[in-house]
Amino acid sequence: KFTYPTHQIYTAIIRNVILKISIIGILCYYWLNVVALSKVECWETLIGQDIYRLLIADFVCCLLGSFFGEFLLRLIGTKCCKKLGVPEFDIARNVLDLIYAQTLTWIGIFFAPLLPAIQMILFFIIICVKKISLLKNCQPPRKAWRGSQMNTVFVFLLFFPSFAGVLSVVAVTVWRRKPSEACGPFRGLKAPFEAISGWISVLTSSPSSGWVVWIYHNLIKSTHFFFILSIIVLMLIYFFLQIINGRKTMVKLLQEQIANAGKDKMFLLKKLRALQASKLPSLRRQPERDLSLNQLPREQSSVLLPSCVDPFQWTEDGESSTESARHLVMATFNPEAGEITRNAGVSDALILALRARQEAEWEMEDEESLKWK
Repeated sequence: KFTYPTHQIYTAIIRNVILKISIIGILCYYWLNVVALSKVECWETLIGQDIYRLLIADFVCCLLGSFFGEFLLRLIGTKCCKKLGVPEFDIARNVLDLIYAQTLTWIGIFFAPLLPAIQMILFFIIICVKKISLLKNCQPPRKAWRGSQMNTVFVFLLFFPSFAGVLSVVAVTVWRRKPSEACGPFRGLKAPFEAISGWISVLTSSPSSGWVVWIYHNLIKSTHFFFILSIIVLMLIYFFLQIINGRKTMVKLLQEQIANAGKDKMFLLKKLRALQASKLPSLRRQPERDLSLNQLPREQSSVLLPSCVDPFQWTEDGESSTESARHLVMATFNPEAGEITRNAGVSDALILALRARQEAEWEMEDEESLKWK
């Protein structure tokens, strides 16, 4: 069991890569040290036939794996044993199978030049079969796949050890192994690379091809050129690494800014809640004020306000004239009897004055309560 799903993914990838590269490495050692040094009349053809057989066998295994490993498992999981369920599409295994087939194709280019065309047809058939099987028989994988990161891993595996190993095998074959004397375009030479030297010697006598001869002697055979080229490549690698590190630093800074912005929002929300909690008592008194305002008489007579009543003056007993006037108004109207008493002489101006005075008193009370808090 693994703590993280990514550890399980990388472990499966490393295991499959080691297995497949070990198989190809053993085969290449057998071809270059046993078959090439034997007395076989045409050892290049023998190696090409072996690679062709391996590609056909891999193609058949992919088709059988799609049928037995996905189609039959889906039937069993949906019809017979529903606990198994629908099989998952193993992305790592399928991609590594493609890398394995591509590696064999690269090795076979030197020994069987038409092998890439055959492999393109096989790849097209495999992709169509896998697509149909994925849509009909499989479910998405439960493992967490990061597309960009996995793509980088697979491209790196395609370069090393796949492409680098193929270059090593082809280099040993071209520079170190003697071609067959009975067949092949390089028969009669000590090494296939000598064909290039013979071609350059022929071009030396032709003045129009002097630039090709100059490139061969000053670039291809020059160690200084490859030394400078290696330095340029290393500088480019260092430059791109610095760009990647700078982007990682920028990503970290942006993540910190996002975290700080979240903290600021939480702080402002706490302040807003505290402010709302402090204003809650005044908001609770607001319905009572509206109710008292609605209780004031709305239908009044057209009699003018008596000159003896001043709503903005205080009486001798400490009660405001507004309160006394309110009692006067409430006493002059009898809603049950539906009739007006003898003191019903309050006009609309008195009602407006009463409401304005009461609202002013409430505002003063709110200001004093906020000051004490």
